[in-house]
Amino acid sequence: MATDFLNVIERALMMGVSDTVNTLIDNTTDMANAHVDKYNVHVFGEFPEVSDLKFPAIVVEHTGSGFEEQFMGQDVSLGTVSGTGETYGASYTLHIILDQDSYVKVKTSNAGVTGKKYTATTLSGITVQNDSTLNAIEVGMLPSETALEVQTITSGSTTLAVDDLIKVGGETMKITDITDTAGDGQFTPAVLTVIREFDGTSAVNYTQGSAISILSSGTPDVIYRQRRLLNWLMLNVANAVMDINFDIYEEEDTQVIERHLNSWQSVGFIPDLQWYGASADFSITFTNIR
Repeated sequence: MATDFLNVIERALMMGVSDTVNTLIDNTTDMANAHVDKYNVHVFGEFPEVSDLKFPAIVVEHTGSGFEEQFMGQDVSLGTVSGTGETYGASYTLHIILDQDSYVKVKTSNAGVTGKKYTATTLSGITVQNDSTLNAIEVGMLPSETALEVQTITSGSTTLAVDDLIKVGGETMKITDITDTAGDGQFTPAVLTVIREFDGTSAVNYTQGSAISILSSGTPDVIYRQRRLLNWLMLNVANAVMDINFDIYEEEDTQVIERHLNSWQSVGFIPDLQWYGASADFSITFTNIR
């Protein structure tokens, strides 16, 4: 029996576009009384009823399929599977639709912390101190250590606290505990217990006097609406369909040979509907074994 290649590919195409685009979006907004689903880009396998349409929308429309090229004798093998086969092609039209109220907040990246915007502020008077358990000529903090000794936890109006993110060199650390070394409530000096290599950064040796910065977070501020949103979606949907790893989504052993995305057409505003839109044709060829 022939494998269900067309449904496998169409499902992978929809899921791949949805996963890729929505990973780039801050869809955990804390706006009052807002449902998180409102801030996703919605992918449909066909044009939904208008009452079911959610914006921003991407519609993956299957427009055609058929044999591209027969193999000599039609005998073919793929891994441990062998049988009759040929190159098969499928074509889709991708439609982007959004209304004037649609917007997305795109995640930003700064200070080595992916997915959120952070600003690094150097803490005057707070630097790495030599580890008191080591000889004074040793480094202030070894890569394996989680105890960071500092002169104080206060710099100007900023006082370090548990769960703060700090940066030393190129490494981000998360504070999990603060110990008052003298036990007098002054925290001069103090020991910060930290999670090293936070968010994929790397630990190295830090000498006494290495600067320490605090990372302050804020709501991602890259917001796209209307035509800017349409432009952003065109680029990122194109990236998604060309970069999809079909192995992640396939339930069948599908060998994709080629994929092509043509340029976006009919780009612009539809006055009668008050919608923005664009469409592009996408084709894919794969080995069809039965």
